[in-house]
Amino acid sequence: MTISRLLQDKENYTNEISLLVSILLRYPQISSLNFDPHLHMLRFAFMVSENIPEEQLREFQHRLETSLEAFHHLDDHKEAVFEIVFKNMNAITCIEISRHLENLSQEEISLIVMLLQDTFSKHLVMDFHDLALDEDLQLQEELIDTMLLDLKDNTKDRNFIAYREEGRVMVFNK
Repeated sequence: MTISRLLQDKENYTNEISLLVSILLRYPQISSLNFDPHLHMLRFAFMVSENIPEEQLREFQHRLETSLEAFHHLDDHKEAVFEIVFKNMNAITCIEISRHLENLSQEEISLIVMLLQDTFSKHLVMDFHDLALDEDLQLQEELIDTMLLDLKDNTKDRNFIAYREEGRVMVFNK
């Protein structure tokens, strides 16, 4: 189902679609993003262009967990509810991070992306078609925060997946 068809439907899904598009535009390191309204979660997928040893993946998981704990402690929020899954496929490793929307913020998304970038540096797959100006990035960050707040209280029942392909962001009803 296309975006125009979804927008013509009786219910309006603009916030869900706009959030996915904005996150993918702001963070070219994210390969795909899945919104699950039933679990109230976002699933971020990152691709690393090498087969990463399990020990290094576990070290990253520990670093992510402790970083998120510290972030939420400093931000006076309760602990983050998230899940991380690693999939080694030939010469590529897929890292999926599922995060509950309850207290997710744009700053936390930035932290997750920064940790991945720092850990896997040149092997983290990025879409260089989406590199934007600083003022565009700041606008995207503000939009993401606003839409996250809207979704926390008001989600519909459609499960969307968004991914990037050659500089374009595609959104589908799952």
